Amino acid sequence: MFCLEEFKGGGDPAWTNIRVVVTDKYFNEKDVQADAFPQARQFLCQFHVVDYL
Repeated sequence: MFCLEEFKGGGDPAWTNIRVVVTDKYFNEKDVQADAFPQARQFLCQFHVVDYL
């Protein structure tokens, strides 16, 4: 979470333009990213989808 807050706090308003976040299989990270980037859709990476199946 610290890294995400540092990224957002860098003074560049472009972070609000992030629309997609690719996540791995750790669902707790998905919650953190959803809080940090509420405007972005989250997708599970293809590797982890195939690995899960």
